[in-house]
Amino acid sequence: MKKRKWRLLLLPLLLLAGGGSIYHFFIAEPGKPIFTISRETTYCLGPVDQEGYIDYVEALDALSREGITPENNALAILMQAFGPAPESALLSDDFFQRLGIARPPVEGEYVVTFVSLFKQSHPRLFLSAQHRVLLDQVMTHPWTEQAAAPVAAEWIKVNAKPLAWAHQAALRDRYYQPMVKSRGTGTSGMSSCLLPTLQPTREICCLLLARAMQHLGEGRIAEARHDLLAVFRLSRLVTQDPCLISSLMAFNIHSHAVEAATAWLSDPRVTAKEIAHFRDELNPLPPFAKLHEKIDLTERLMMLDNTLITARDGLGQLEFLSRGSVDASQKNRKLYDLYLGGLKWDPALKDINQWFDRIVEAMREEKREDRNKKLAQLDVEIKQLRVSLGQDGASAFFYNVMSGENRVRTMGNLIRCQLNPNFILLQTAEDRNVQLESLLHVAMALALFQRETGRYPKELEELTPKYLTTLPNDHFSGKSLFYRHVEEGCLVYSIGPNGVDDGGITKQEDVKADDLSIRLPRPIKKSKLDPNLLLPRQPDNPVSP
Repeated sequence: MKKRKWRLLLLPLLLLAGGGSIYHFFIAEPGKPIFTISRETTYCLGPVDQEGYIDYVEALDALSREGITPENNALAILMQAFGPAPESALLSDDFFQRLGIARPPVEGEYVVTFVSLFKQSHPRLFLSAQHRVLLDQVMTHPWTEQAAAPVAAEWIKVNAKPLAWAHQAALRDRYYQPMVKSRGTGTSGMSSCLLPTLQPTREICCLLLARAMQHLGEGRIAEARHDLLAVFRLSRLVTQDPCLISSLMAFNIHSHAVEAATAWLSDPRVTAKEIAHFRDELNPLPPFAKLHEKIDLTERLMMLDNTLITARDGLGQLEFLSRGSVDASQKNRKLYDLYLGGLKWDPALKDINQWFDRIVEAMREEKREDRNKKLAQLDVEIKQLRVSLGQDGASAFFYNVMSGENRVRTMGNLIRCQLNPNFILLQTAEDRNVQLESLLHVAMALALFQRETGRYPKELEELTPKYLTTLPNDHFSGKSLFYRHVEEGCLVYSIGPNGVDDGGITKQEDVKADDLSIRLPRPIKKSKLDPNLLLPRQPDNPVSP
């Protein structure tokens, strides 16, 4: 009887739900998405396109180019090294107009990549990734034209003019790359914007480091220092670009530059005067742009933009975010319009803004322990949200079918789960970069102390106040850095992200360890190069298809 009574009570509810669904899907007319332009929803108040949507690409580009001129922009000079098609695709007229420079000619002495040169010279060794081993070695270890692979020396020679442009660019104080929408990506808005000069900028930094190490190997100490400083300047300039990936690339280049600088400091031919000169040029360099600033602006705008594009264009945008491709047929467009057409998207936009407010608040915490605790909590929440949405979000859609607000919130949550990066990993990358910079300054003080006294200090405290105003703490523990004498030199290190003292062993030496360390003099690593690379350049036989 009780079961029958419950069934009788549920019947009207099911009929009501079914009737509402029938009305919604087959009778109600879909309409244009509704949203409010405000700081709480769209975040940007303009510019607005002809359809009434925020043009987020133009909004971000306008902010990025404030105060930019062809005379202060490093990229305006670097384009002379990259040419009109840095990634093998001709850049638009709009790109150069925004830079305020003329389009470089099609033919010119532009950057020749290490990969292309290596692949041409050693196709078989390219298949075994020997180009990566060689590049890492020539960027971070002293070498000579006679003792190293001829292809590396040739790479330096053919890029003489781009390297000269790079030095001029490094003296600029701004870095602006125009944001221009690209056709043929299958989507629109910020997701369609490419970064065509990012990889060429990385290539030019690798070139500078390789030449610095060649200079060092062949005894040109001042020239090596000159190239090293150009890389340190460029790495900071690149972080002015508002995109996260630009900062991550700059961090990677900076870590190689610290390795190369350590090799330079380890060379006994480098005098106290040279080290002091290097320190005095490095100290005034501006800090790296903070990641939380990019997350607060660019990542936030990216997610808001994708949400509104999804509201306007349908599930194709969501498919692009998850798969990198779009179903051009839009076979589910009608169902999508009936389900979400004419609804107000403010709740989803507000949810996204509140989410980013919390992320930025967490990343601004001064203490790393407090920062990571808040970020870990946010990471748990996003994982729980993914579980609640199911594998494809379909269950959440059907569950929320009777509420328009819940439907748009579900879509917003799906986009948030698709675009939400691992902020703990991002913060760790930034923390590692800060720690490496700090260790480099300690290493310069140690090397200068050794040149002037003939020994390394017994304790780091001996470096103050003459060589260092104050001793930096370990960025990861908040305590003093570890320091000890080893063989003929010394070792200074941080415990790294895992918070465990691994004895100064880095992840490169042991994947289970992750200390960040600098040893002076730097030990010579055993080469893993194929012996054939050291022979005069003779292209291998073509690889069979």
